[in-house]
Formats: sequence, structure tokens, C-alpha cells
Amino acid sequence: MGEDLAKELGFSTTLLGATGPKTKAQDTMAAAQAMLEERVDLLLFAGGDGTARNVAAVINTGLPVLGIPAGVKSIPVSSPATRKGPAGSPLSFSPVKSWSWLMAK
Repeated sequence: MGEDLAKELGFSTTLLGATGPKTKAQDTMAAAQAMLEERVDLLLFAGGDGTARNVAAVINTGLPVLGIPAGVKSIPVSSPATRKGPAGSPLSFSPVKSWSWLMAK
């Protein structure tokens, strides 16, 4: 996720791992552990409380961490009857086929 764009923007990237379409807490923790071992300058993640807990369980105070709130309660839920998002806009979903862990320098 993001490797091609990071390269386009001139970053040097290293792929640290990958998962399938469904991830578990252990996948998040493995990604955090890989980044801790690589001594990245900043671990930036998007997720909710569970993701934050998983990252914190591994990183503790070992690296600077910045989370982008993106848990299920951070996103307005559409009405099942109308299938409309905020302000009546149609919703669009892109299913994720796999996740990769990327380190950019």
C-alpha cells in the first residue's frame, strides 16, 4: 500500500512484509515489530482503538508513533435504506485484496 506512489515521489522504499485480505491483531503487531527492528524514524498508522493498542503493545516507547483515526466509529455510517453517505453523496467502496508494510526513506 503506497509503494508505487512513494517511489514516484522520490522516496527509497523497503517492503517489510505482506498479508492477505483479512488481517488480525497479530498482523498489525508483526508489522510494528518489523518497523521497530528497522528503526524507522516514525511509525504512521491509520486505524482505530484496536490498531492503536496492537501498535502500542509492540512499540511501547521504542519509536515515535502517529495514528490517523480511521476506526469504524470514525467514519459516518450510511443509512442501509438509502445507501447514501454524508450530505447525500453516494458511497463508494474499494475492497482491499492485500496489505503490505512499507518503509519509505
